[in-house]
Amino acid sequence: AWGLPARPGVVENPDTPTYVRPALALLLTGSFSPDASRAPEPELNRTPGYPALVAAVYALCGERPAALGVTSALLSTATIGLLFLLARRFVGEGAAFASAALLALDPGSFRYSLVALTEVPFTFLLLLGSILLLRAGDEARRPVLLAFAGGLALACATLVRPLLYYFL
Repeated sequence: AWGLPARPGVVENPDTPTYVRPALALLLTGSFSPDASRAPEPELNRTPGYPALVAAVYALCGERPAALGVTSALLSTATIGLLFLLARRFVGEGAAFASAALLALDPGSFRYSLVALTEVPFTFLLLLGSILLLRAGDEARRPVLLAFAGGLALACATLVRPLLYYFL
């Protein structure tokens, strides 16, 4: 995030515009379209989850690609924490810390933690949904609320990357 002002292009990838254009269409026209000029034609190549996140970030911060990079960096950092929580549940604190450290130091994960693509929000939502569903199984008093939140997180992850259609 520190280097973003000097190198704003570090946030972008060749696929980034294919998410940003539908996000701007959603923001400007209220229609999930390939481009604002093509509204109300439906966007058929991308799922609406990540463009909706981009639209929300742009609504809050203005049309600044650096804001997408910062959002991605925050979600990536939170994903490391979620991985720690999930791993600690199964393998203990030491191994959980090691797995979180490996994710934090993985060159690919580090590089793509700033890029405006679906990988980071998808992984964040996948881990969040998994943790919430596991917690729902442990909860004696109100498991339905945790199960609902976990299912919602997984549904949002599916809208970000349709890979979870095959999760079942």
